[in-house]
Amino acid sequence: MGKVTNMLMQKMARQSWPASHATPPDLPKLVPAKSGPTKKERAHLRKVGPYGTDPKPKPIQLKDLQGNLDNLPLPGTLLGYTKDSCVHRVVGHEFMNTLPEGTYIGFNRRSGVIETTNAWMIFCNFGGSKQNPGKRSSSGFLRDGKDFIFNVNPTNYHGKSSERTLLEFVSSNHVAKNQDDKKILFFARDGTREKYTYFGLCECIKCFPQDSGSVDLLLNLMDYNHLVGDCSFSSDFKELVQNQQAISEVLINARV
Repeated sequence: MGKVTNMLMQKMARQSWPASHATPPDLPKLVPAKSGPTKKERAHLRKVGPYGTDPKPKPIQLKDLQGNLDNLPLPGTLLGYTKDSCVHRVVGHEFMNTLPEGTYIGFNRRSGVIETTNAWMIFCNFGGSKQNPGKRSSSGFLRDGKDFIFNVNPTNYHGKSSERTLLEFVSSNHVAKNQDDKKILFFARDGTREKYTYFGLCECIKCFPQDSGSVDLLLNLMDYNHLVGDCSFSSDFKELVQNQQAISEVLINARV
């Protein structure tokens, strides 16, 4: 029998045998130490190729992709509970089906503004004020849903977010009277338990800088007539606007 102990940071093997044996047993055979990649090498292998059974997924940045704007869903279409479901519809199912296995689209899922090469996607969750009664939403509808006020803060994420680049885009295009370069797509939901709805295209009418450093963008819903028309979503849209507009008007009048 025998055992291995640690002594002075060295492994010591001890073997013992009964005194009744005339001759001692053979000495234990040395076994080569197990060798393998270092921690740094394992991290590298997870990035460049399969290691074990769980290679690290490889992201493709959304800002480098082009949205399929010719095949957008109809305004008023329910999409899903996450921003990923909205992103997948914008880039198109055909593109998603061509992604290699283990690849996903990378973007800031905490931001209210994300972008592709040809479109901005803005998100609003009205349920935030319901979960935190003391905190009012900084965005909302005006003029019975024809317009929407959307608050952006160019200093978020140390000035590296899409909110800053969106503000630069609408500010320069407002002066040039040209907004054909990039489209603004609007998505919103009435709470975290609700699905995101696509509200169509928006056009920035005016910018209102605030003392806090943020900026209110006054957006016009270009697909308003479809949203209040005969589509199945019209009643839900009117109810959503009615619930949010009273709060929005008080908030906006205090700012403007």
